[in-house]
Amino acid sequence: MGRRPDVFILVLDCVSAHEFSFVAQQFQGLDRVERFLHESAKFERAVAVAPWTLPSHASILAGLYPWELSPDPEKPFRIARPGVRTLPSLLRDLGYRSCCLSANCLVSPLTGLTDDFDACAWGRWWDIYVRTGGLRPPNATTRHGADPAHGSSSKVAPSQNPLLDVAPLLARAPSYGRWVSHVVQKVRSPSSPPTTNIAPWIEPTLRRWLLGQGEDTPVFGFLNLLDAHEPYYPPFSSSGGAKPMPRERVPRQDRTGWLLGRWTPSSHEQEALQRLYRSAIRGLGIRLERILSILEECRRGPDPVIVLTSDHGQAFGSDRALFHSHGTEEALLRVPMYIRAPGLSSGSRPPRGWVSLIDIVPTLLRVIGADTTALPSARAIQDVANDGWSRPVFAYSTGIGMPRASWVSPQVRQAIDGLRTVGYQANKKVTVGPTAGVVETFDLETDPFARTNTSRGREWDAGEPLPEVLAFYERISASRTFAPGLPVERRLKSWGY
Repeated sequence: MGRRPDVFILVLDCVSAHEFSFVAQQFQGLDRVERFLHESAKFERAVAVAPWTLPSHASILAGLYPWELSPDPEKPFRIARPGVRTLPSLLRDLGYRSCCLSANCLVSPLTGLTDDFDACAWGRWWDIYVRTGGLRPPNATTRHGADPAHGSSSKVAPSQNPLLDVAPLLARAPSYGRWVSHVVQKVRSPSSPPTTNIAPWIEPTLRRWLLGQGEDTPVFGFLNLLDAHEPYYPPFSSSGGAKPMPRERVPRQDRTGWLLGRWTPSSHEQEALQRLYRSAIRGLGIRLERILSILEECRRGPDPVIVLTSDHGQAFGSDRALFHSHGTEEALLRVPMYIRAPGLSSGSRPPRGWVSLIDIVPTLLRVIGADTTALPSARAIQDVANDGWSRPVFAYSTGIGMPRASWVSPQVRQAIDGLRTVGYQANKKVTVGPTAGVVETFDLETDPFARTNTSRGREWDAGEPLPEVLAFYERISASRTFAPGLPVERRLKSWGY
């Protein structure tokens, strides 16, 4: 066959399906983004495997559920099962060169998720608090240990860092983090307008890397954009003025305080947070426009295959969940999924079958004409689009999971702690947990946000995925030995996990 197309996966970290669809209607003027969304197949029933970064990214790259990846499905920090091959490894056999550019420091060599990429650049854990600007990545490496041409340091930041103790303070008073971000950027680059973007180095680094590849070499690019992750800062004025926004314009975003029971966002704060979240998604639209422009400029060969999705969503306190990492609410598990590729029609009616993040690997392999690997649960989305109505997909939440669960507020612990497994099939959502005897069922046709439990006092339908959800619950609960290790745990704590 001729030259295979370039392949790109764009992950909008923390972006929920509902909020993306709402904000995408305001992308007028972003011509490339509008054209991409129009030309892509849209899957409205796409589900993340978990409500946080590590298991979801592992599943995107390996095409396996977390409990299929590791003997301990609560610990998918490395793709540890012998014989598991990730998408960059499979594509390398087909002549691809690969690069991962991640604003999220957890998608990096720190966790082993990027070990199979030829080149990788990633952000620092504190970039979400202090936006320093800069067009060069702070950390970069290759499979052979040398820095790629676009990088600077190949070392992971040390786990002992005094800023870890400052992070909770910046979450309580984010206006100070925004002000420090402004000051740092004006000192580093006085002539450049300040930005609240996280990791603005991703776009120029992508361009440099693409221009450095051979014309006849297909490439695989994996990008993680983190701008929809809390804390949320209002954009700086176009004049770049140094005056911080008033305190009421940057509401408290203190997940640690919420876990401790010291703070619960009021309805006014929830609305303010959601406005800032939507503003961040609009900002991501502008960044997507730049990325698509770069892909046009650097295009070689056939039209590139592009997947746009998220690892999980975000919640703001209205459904027993705040931000992410704990819970099985629709705002956390339902993610956008757009794929522009041959054989996937945009169509006027989105396919009604359920799809999962694990389906990305076989889908892309089929699109480029490669054999799909033997994956026990994943299916090429081309098949799901045609006959996926009866096929179930699954997700889970392991609760708080860390030793500090003992000091979490009893009210919060009751709402979010403990293992929960979830299954989606037809118009039903079934959850099991936090104990095996607690089962909830939701009719998504009449209750799209899954807020009304309909399981009490009725018989189970044959089409509901209850047996599989129960089986996953028993399997995962039997192997729970959460132990992430000090470097990872310190970073997770700094983010409020």
